Amino acid sequence: MKEKQKFNLRSFTSFSLVISTLIMSWSGFVLYIAPPGRIANWGTWKLLLFTKAEWQALHTIFSYLFFILVIIHLFFINWKTFLTYFKSKLKAGLNKKWELAAALIITALIFIGTLRSWTPFGPVMSFGEKAKRSWEGNYAAPPIERGSQGQQGIGRLTLKTAAQRTGKDLETLINTLKKKGIEADGETSLRTIADKLGVTPGDVYNILAE
Repeated sequence: MKEKQKFNLRSFTSFSLVISTLIMSWSGFVLYIAPPGRIANWGTWKLLLFTKAEWQALHTIFSYLFFILVIIHLFFINWKTFLTYFKSKLKAGLNKKWELAAALIITALIFIGTLRSWTPFGPVMSFGEKAKRSWEGNYAAPPIERGSQGQQGIGRLTLKTAAQRTGKDLETLINTLKKKGIEADGETSLRTIADKLGVTPGDVYNILAE
């Protein structure tokens, strides 16, 4: 009879790091080309079944997870090996002053070049902005002025705010939704109502504005 193998924390951490890196990298690329929030949150924009907000949540959570796993991997599982490796590389690095200087200079150039949009860093970011704007022809923008709450997502508007923006009485909007079988009050978000009706927040706004 084979002896049951114990749970290997080292292998678990290594597998988790690889998976987290893949998800973090892919979600970062999706957010790089995703449309602005005023488009993504207003319409039906999705990529591979997920909305922009969901991709942002995945990217954030797996970034934190990656950081935690790195800490565990370095300081709890391999801390002796890591310290020995770090000391040897630090000593070797100090003996290779030209290589160390080159690494610092290149890092500084990339850092400053990114902030000041030097080539090729500026064109990379410009391409991302161009990709974001390309979605606007396929998805309707919200009828909210630039800089308002609608820019952060029409779905976050409450029914009370929607009444103010449409010039309608709040009770009238509540009764309109009741006829459609939806119970709501002034603090109910358009996203919640849209999910119940199976439509987009933009559709809900248009229904209320009629």
